[in-house]
Amino acid sequence: MATFTPAQIAARPAFNTDAKTLRIFLRADAKEQGYQAPGKGSKWAIEGKDLNSLRGRFNRWTAAQEAARAARAEAVKAAQKAEDADEAADEAEAIAEDLEPSEAELEALAADEG
Repeated sequence: MATFTPAQIAARPAFNTDAKTLRIFLRADAKEQGYQAPGKGSKWAIEGKDLNSLRGRFNRWTAAQEAARAARAEAVKAAQKAEDADEAADEAEAIAEDLEPSEAELEALAADEG
């Protein structure tokens, strides 16, 4: 049976990716499936009969990666919003402190009235 490299598989329209992303997936998939990934300098050789199941796992992995990326972006956005709210509260507190009369001002007012 014919074997394919990640570059050949990535070039297929069904995968719609680049070889680097596919290799990242293959390493993660090998770990998840309990297979030993090729070592440093070794080559991936994927049999043609495995391409359909590989494509399904790749699509699920890609969707999970996108969901994780979106969740991280949302968390960063929420953290920035919370930080902005904290800064606004600190600024409002500083303004309120500036508007309150000091002890010296209160004593001067009491002396003027008395």
